[in-house]
Amino acid sequence: MRKILGVLLTALIAVSSIAFADEWKDLINEAYKQMPSKSKRKTRSGRRILQEKVNRIQDIDRRIPQLIRGGDYSRAEDLLKESLSLTIEYYGGMNHIHVAERFLSLGIVYMEAGNPQKAEEAFTWCLNIGEKILGKGSYQLSNVYKFLAIAYYEQDKYTRAAEMADFLLSIYVSKFGPNSAQAEEAKALLKTIYQAQGKR
Repeated sequence: MRKILGVLLTALIAVSSIAFADEWKDLINEAYKQMPSKSKRKTRSGRRILQEKVNRIQDIDRRIPQLIRGGDYSRAEDLLKESLSLTIEYYGGMNHIHVAERFLSLGIVYMEAGNPQKAEEAFTWCLNIGEKILGKGSYQLSNVYKFLAIAYYEQDKYTRAAEMADFLLSIYVSKFGPNSAQAEEAKALLKTIYQAQGKR
Protein backbone atom coordinates (compact mmCIF):
# COMPACT_ATOMS: atom_id res chain seq x y z
CA MET A 1 0.00 0.00 0.00
CA ARG A 2 2.81 2.41 0.91
CA LYS A 3 4.52 1.74 -2.47
CA ILE A 4 1.28 2.52 -4.32
CA LEU A 5 0.87 5.78 -2.38
CA GLY A 6 4.49 6.67 -3.17
CA VAL A 7 3.94 6.08 -6.89
CA LEU A 8 0.72 8.13 -6.84
CA LEU A 9 2.44 10.96 -4.97
CA THR A 10 5.36 10.97 -7.46
CA ALA A 11 2.90 11.08 -10.36
CA LEU A 12 0.97 13.91 -8.70
CA ILE A 13 4.15 15.93 -8.19
CA ALA A 14 5.16 15.37 -11.83
CA VAL A 15 1.72 16.49 -13.06
CA SER A 16 1.85 19.54 -10.75
CA SER A 17 5.28 20.49 -12.12
CA ILE A 18 3.95 20.28 -15.67
CA ALA A 19 0.95 22.41 -14.66
CA PHE A 20 3.24 25.00 -13.05
CA ALA A 21 5.52 25.05 -16.12
CA ASP A 22 2.51 25.52 -18.41
CA GLU A 23 1.23 28.32 -16.16
CA TRP A 24 4.55 30.20 -16.51
CA LYS A 25 4.67 29.60 -20.27
CA ASP A 26 1.11 30.88 -20.68
CA LEU A 27 1.89 34.01 -18.66
CA ILE A 28 5.08 34.69 -20.63
CA ASN A 29 3.42 34.04 -24.01
CA GLU A 30 0.61 36.43 -23.11
CA ALA A 31 3.15 39.09 -22.10
CA TYR A 32 4.89 38.75 -25.47
CA LYS A 33 1.56 39.15 -27.24
CA GLN A 34 0.90 42.41 -25.32
CA MET A 35 4.40 43.78 -25.94
CA PRO A 36 4.45 46.97 -28.01
CA SER A 37 6.50 46.68 -31.20
CA LYS A 38 9.78 48.60 -31.54
CA SER A 39 8.15 51.09 -33.91
CA LYS A 40 5.13 51.51 -31.61
CA ARG A 41 7.43 52.25 -28.64
CA LYS A 42 8.72 55.36 -30.44
CA THR A 43 5.30 56.90 -30.98
CA ARG A 44 3.60 59.21 -28.50
CA SER A 45 0.85 56.66 -27.81
CA GLY A 46 3.47 53.93 -27.42
CA ARG A 47 5.41 55.97 -24.88
CA ARG A 48 2.17 56.65 -23.02
CA ILE A 49 1.38 52.91 -22.92
CA LEU A 50 4.87 52.16 -21.58
CA GLN A 51 4.52 54.85 -18.92
CA GLU A 52 1.20 53.35 -17.84
CA LYS A 53 2.93 49.98 -17.46
CA VAL A 54 5.68 51.54 -15.31
CA ASN A 55 3.10 53.33 -13.15
CA ARG A 56 1.20 50.07 -12.61
CA ILE A 57 4.42 48.18 -11.74
CA GLN A 58 5.32 50.87 -9.18
CA ASP A 59 1.81 50.73 -7.71
CA ILE A 60 2.08 46.95 -7.32
CA ASP A 61 5.54 47.28 -5.74
CA ARG A 62 4.07 49.60 -3.10
CA ARG A 63 1.25 47.19 -2.27
CA ILE A 64 3.14 43.89 -2.05
CA PRO A 65 4.85 44.35 1.37
CA GLN A 66 1.53 45.15 3.06
CA LEU A 67 -0.16 42.12 1.46
CA ILE A 68 2.66 39.84 2.63
CA ARG A 69 2.53 41.28 6.16
CA GLY A 70 -1.23 40.73 6.17
CA GLY A 71 -0.86 37.14 4.94
CA ASP A 72 -2.84 37.79 1.73
CA TYR A 73 -0.51 35.64 -0.37
CA SER A 74 -3.07 34.86 -3.04
CA ARG A 75 -3.58 38.55 -3.85
CA ALA A 76 0.19 39.15 -3.67
CA GLU A 77 0.72 36.30 -6.14
CA ASP A 78 -1.87 37.70 -8.55
CA LEU A 79 -0.37 41.17 -8.45
CA LEU A 80 3.20 39.90 -8.84
CA LYS A 81 2.18 37.83 -11.85
CA GLU A 82 0.64 40.96 -13.35
CA SER A 83 3.83 42.86 -12.52
CA LEU A 84 5.95 40.11 -14.11
CA SER A 85 3.89 40.28 -17.29
CA LEU A 86 4.11 44.08 -17.41
CA THR A 87 7.86 43.98 -16.78
CA ILE A 88 8.38 41.55 -19.67
CA GLU A 89 6.26 43.82 -21.88
CA TYR A 90 8.09 46.97 -20.78
CA TYR A 91 11.62 45.62 -21.23
CA GLY A 92 10.81 43.81 -24.45
CA GLY A 93 11.54 40.28 -23.29
CA MET A 94 12.66 37.95 -20.55
CA ASN A 95 16.38 38.66 -20.31
CA HIS A 96 16.36 41.62 -17.99
CA ILE A 97 17.35 41.81 -14.33
CA HIS A 98 13.98 43.35 -13.38
CA VAL A 99 12.21 40.28 -14.82
CA ALA A 100 14.47 38.12 -12.63
CA GLU A 101 13.54 40.28 -9.62
CA ARG A 102 9.83 39.65 -10.27
CA PHE A 103 10.43 35.89 -10.20
CA LEU A 104 12.42 36.32 -6.98
CA SER A 105 9.52 38.20 -5.37
CA LEU A 106 7.07 35.51 -6.48
CA GLY A 107 9.31 32.84 -5.00
CA ILE A 108 9.39 34.65 -1.67
CA VAL A 109 5.60 34.92 -1.65
CA TYR A 110 5.29 31.19 -2.37
CA MET A 111 7.72 30.40 0.46
CA GLU A 112 5.76 32.62 2.85
CA ALA A 113 2.56 30.87 1.73
CA GLY A 114 4.10 27.46 2.49
CA ASN A 115 4.48 26.32 -1.13
CA PRO A 116 8.20 25.51 -1.56
CA GLN A 117 7.61 23.56 -4.78
CA LYS A 118 6.21 26.60 -6.56
CA ALA A 119 8.87 28.78 -4.88
CA GLU A 120 11.54 26.50 -6.33
CA GLU A 121 10.14 27.07 -9.82
CA ALA A 122 10.09 30.85 -9.43
CA PHE A 123 13.61 30.93 -7.93
CA THR A 124 14.87 28.70 -10.76
CA TRP A 125 13.46 31.09 -13.37
CA CYS A 126 15.10 33.95 -11.49
CA LEU A 127 18.44 32.14 -11.34
CA ASN A 128 18.42 31.17 -15.02
CA ILE A 129 17.79 34.76 -16.10
CA GLY A 130 20.21 36.18 -13.52
CA GLU A 131 23.05 33.85 -14.54
CA LYS A 132 22.58 34.77 -18.21
CA ILE A 133 22.96 38.44 -17.34
CA LEU A 134 25.42 38.43 -14.41
CA GLY A 135 27.19 35.09 -14.80
CA LYS A 136 27.11 31.95 -12.69
CA GLY A 137 28.35 32.52 -9.17
CA SER A 138 27.78 36.27 -9.19
CA TYR A 139 27.59 37.72 -5.69
CA GLN A 140 24.48 39.64 -6.80
CA LEU A 141 22.69 36.28 -7.08
CA SER A 142 23.66 35.06 -3.62
CA ASN A 143 20.14 35.52 -2.21
CA VAL A 144 18.74 33.44 -5.06
CA TYR A 145 21.13 30.56 -4.28
CA LYS A 146 20.20 30.86 -0.59
CA PHE A 147 16.44 30.89 -1.24
CA LEU A 148 16.75 27.94 -3.63
CA ALA A 149 18.67 26.00 -0.98
CA ILE A 150 15.87 26.69 1.50
CA ALA A 151 13.16 25.74 -1.02
CA TYR A 152 14.94 22.43 -1.72
CA TYR A 153 15.41 21.85 2.02
CA GLU A 154 11.69 22.42 2.68
CA GLN A 155 10.91 19.69 0.12
CA ASP A 156 13.44 17.25 1.63
CA LYS A 157 15.63 17.56 -1.48
CA TYR A 158 18.71 17.63 0.69
CA THR A 159 21.31 16.86 -1.99
CA ARG A 160 20.15 19.79 -4.14
CA ALA A 161 19.83 22.00 -1.05
CA ALA A 162 23.40 21.18 -0.03
CA GLU A 163 24.69 21.91 -3.56
CA MET A 164 23.10 25.37 -3.48
CA ALA A 165 24.26 26.12 0.07
CA ASP A 166 27.79 24.95 -0.76
CA PHE A 167 27.83 27.16 -3.83
CA LEU A 168 26.58 30.06 -1.69
CA LEU A 169 29.40 29.40 0.77
CA SER A 170 32.00 29.53 -2.01
CA ILE A 171 30.61 32.89 -3.16
CA TYR A 172 30.72 34.31 0.37
CA VAL A 173 34.23 32.97 1.06
CA SER A 174 35.48 34.48 -2.19
CA LYS A 175 33.83 37.84 -1.50
CA PHE A 176 34.18 38.21 2.29
CA GLY A 177 36.62 35.56 3.49
CA PRO A 178 36.20 32.18 5.25
CA ASN A 179 35.52 33.63 8.71
CA SER A 180 33.08 36.36 7.68
CA ALA A 181 29.54 36.61 9.05
CA GLN A 182 28.22 35.77 5.57
CA ALA A 183 30.34 32.61 5.34
CA GLU A 184 29.22 31.58 8.84
CA GLU A 185 25.59 32.01 7.76
CA ALA A 186 26.14 29.70 4.77
CA LYS A 187 27.97 27.18 6.98
CA ALA A 188 25.03 27.18 9.41
CA LEU A 189 22.64 26.54 6.52
CA LEU A 190 24.81 23.67 5.28
CA LYS A 191 24.96 22.20 8.79
CA THR A 192 21.15 22.31 9.08
CA ILE A 193 20.81 20.55 5.71
CA TYR A 194 23.37 17.86 6.58
CA GLN A 195 21.71 17.22 9.96
CA ALA A 196 18.30 16.79 8.28
CA GLN A 197 19.85 14.57 5.62
CA GLY A 198 21.38 12.37 8.31
CA LYS A 199 17.98 11.89 10.01
CA ARG A 200 16.27 10.84 6.80
